[in-house]
Parts: sequence; C-alpha cells; structure tokens
Amino acid sequence: MANKNGQSVKQIDAQIAALEQQKAQSLVDQMATNEAAIVDLQAANEALTAEIESMGYEVDEAPRRGRKPGSKNAKKSAATGTGKTNLNDHIQAVLAGNKQGMGFAEIAEAVLARGYETKSKNFKMVVQNCIGIQHKDSYRKISRGVYANV
Repeated sequence: MANKNGQSVKQIDAQIAALEQQKAQSLVDQMATNEAAIVDLQAANEALTAEIESMGYEVDEAPRRGRKPGSKNAKKSAATGTGKTNLNDHIQAVLAGNKQGMGFAEIAEAVLARGYETKSKNFKMVVQNCIGIQHKDSYRKISRGVYANV
C-alpha cells in the first residue's frame, strides 16, 4: 500500500529507523563531547584552586542557600502562648467551676485572670477556635455562645 507520495509502509519505516539511528548517534557524540568538556573544566578548576591557595587564601565551599537540612520536617512546637499549660487545660479548669456554662468573652477573661499569657490581639476568637473547632468533643453547648464541660 502506498501513501500520497507513492512510498510504501516499509520504505517509510526504513526512513524512520534511519532517522532514529542518526538521532541516537548524534546524542552519543554530544555526550562524548560533554564528558570531555567536563574533564577539561575539572582540570581548570583544580588549577585555579591550587593557584588561589598558593596566594594564601582558603577555598571554601559556597554557602548553602535556603532552608537548613532537615528543618522542613522538624516537629513544630504547639502554639500554646508563653504559659506552661495549654489553652484547653485552662478553659477546662475555668469551666469546671461553673456548671451553668459561660460565654466566650467570660471564658477569655477568666482564662487570662487565671494567669494564661498570650500575645493575641483578639483572644476571644482564639478561645472560640479552641472550643468550637479544635476540641469540640470536650465541651457541651448549652445555648448560642455558651459552653460547659462535658
């Protein structure tokens, strides 16, 4: 069977094989050229390093850029303010003394009065997140915005 140009499938396959062989050979030639260039560059680097050291300077490795090795996978410390106990423990203690429950603003004031240290500008929102999102199973909702211990 022939195509528009009158070539058979075998002829086209032979041309494709020849082109692939040429590409492979040119890649092999390029690789050999690159390897020779690498050897030349390494020799030039060693010569320059020796020349710099002969002048009395030390050649160090380039400083590492970016993040320190292993820092990406390091454990992160919990954001618990600057106190020794975490916010959830303080909230549990405050609500343990009040069976009727408390609102978020009251809880926030009581926790701060209890000695919890924070740098938050909106501590009430932090308390809401702790009660409503992070530890919702630890608290019982009495009414809108009023919570007590389970």
